[in-house]
Parts: sequence; C-alpha cells; structure tokens
Amino acid sequence: MRCWGQFALFHRGEREDCSPRGRKARAIIAYLASHNGAGTSRERLAGLLWSERGDRQARASLRQSLFELRTLACDGRPLVVPHRDHIQVDADLLTSDIASIEQAARTGRIADLTDLLAKRDDRLFDGLDNLDPAFDEWLATERAKQHDRIAHLAMEAARDGLNRRANGHVRTLISWIERLDNSSETLARLGMLADHADGDLGAVHHRFQRLCTILQNDLQIEPSQETRRLYQSLTAATDLPSPDPRARHISQLGDLPAATPIARPPRRIGWLILLVGIVAILTALALWLRAKPA
Repeated sequence: MRCWGQFALFHRGEREDCSPRGRKARAIIAYLASHNGAGTSRERLAGLLWSERGDRQARASLRQSLFELRTLACDGRPLVVPHRDHIQVDADLLTSDIASIEQAARTGRIADLTDLLAKRDDRLFDGLDNLDPAFDEWLATERAKQHDRIAHLAMEAARDGLNRRANGHVRTLISWIERLDNSSETLARLGMLADHADGDLGAVHHRFQRLCTILQNDLQIEPSQETRRLYQSLTAATDLPSPDPRARHISQLGDLPAATPIARPPRRIGWLILLVGIVAILTALALWLRAKPA
C-alpha cells in the first residue's frame, strides 16, 4: 500500500494496481490500515465518512463500500474482514511504505532509509481529501502524527549512523529532516557533529549561522547554551580531531566544555585609544596652522 503520495493499493506478487474505484472505499482501507489491524466499529466508520447523513443512510452507504472491497483478497484470504459490529484489515496481508521506512530506521539500514525518504512524497494519503468533514479532521491529525513519527525515527537513525561513522548518509538524512523542522537545535547539533566528523568546518559554521538566523527570525530567540558550547568546541581547534572520541558526544549532543574565548581588548579601552588619537591629530593640525606664515 502506498500511503505517502497518491493513495494506491498493489497486488504483492504482480505489482498490479488493485485500488478500489470508490474514494470512500479507499479511505476505509487507509483508516483501517493506520490502526495496524485493530478492529473499528461500523458506527465509527459510518460517522467518519457519512457524518452529514442520517444513521440509516450512513450504514447503507458503508455496506455498499464494503461490498466493493469484498474482491480484495490474497491467497483466498480477504483483505478487509467484516464482522457483525466491527471491520478490520488482515494485517498479515498488507505491507506499506510507512512500514518499510520504520523497518529501515529501526534496523539501522541508514542507506536504505535515505533512499526510501528521497522517494517518498510529502503528502500522506493524497487524493483522499474532501470526502467528509469528519474524515478531513482525522486526516489532518494523522498527517501531523506521521510527520512527527517519521522525523523522530529518522533522528534516531541519524544518531546511530553517526556512532557507526556513516557520516555522508547522516548528513543526507539530516538535510531531509530539516525539510520538516529546520528550527530544531537537537538536529542542528547532530548536523554539526556530522559535518565536523567529515572534516567540513565550513559546513559547521554555515549550519550554526543558519540556525541563528532561523531562530531569530521565527522565534526571536538565540541558540541555547548547549548549542553554543558545542559550536565553540567544534570550531576552537585548528586541527580536526580523530572521529573516535565523537561517540561520547552523541547521546547528549551538547554537554561539552566551553571553548576558551579569544582574548579581545575591552570596548572602553578601544574607544579611549581612538579618542586620544583624534585629539592628537587635531592638536597637531592647530599647531601647524599657527606656525604657517600669513
């Protein structure tokens, strides 16, 4: 089942599109599949897709959509299993792009994960909007939930990948996560560690400055002390450290000693020196004008 992008259902063996013709029949599968095979009451489905109709008419419309779904089967087992009071899908017969992404993230296959995410469309269950106000409300909530879930899984995979020194894949993965949340300081710290591990100090500077700009423009705040400490630590040394010590930073992403600041003269002394210089120039000019013959 393709969930990200245009909703579609394919036969597992033949890759043949076997999506139901009716959009509400498709919506039933999408809703049931999102519950991982758990049963949903007929009353809930009727209220979700025919909320503006009477109870009897809504139940009749649900029966009609279920009748359309009866032909979906694999090895003689129906995909949608109707019971007296509830409906469910046979989860053993159904795989999805959501499940593939989760499996790649949980098993540490970061290269496969970055490839799956690159092919993934940004919109969940596209083509199922405007079926019913109640279903639209559920769909908006489900989209937000799945976006948060996939970002969390990708973040955990990036942490693990950095531990295993898969720096290139980690940086690609972080760039993808930033499309969902570019103001995350945890993500920025992880990105700076990956940039530093790849020997790209320019990217460390760029990532930190970009975060500062985003936080200031969007939230009117500055980066946290943890983020600034990490940035100072990574950019203080002129020689890049061996990647071996990085593992101790990854679990906390920021609990690092602050770098020694570069000594600069106090601002007041600087202004005083400038003022004395100006006075000396004016005095010399006055003496020259006085000594100049008329």
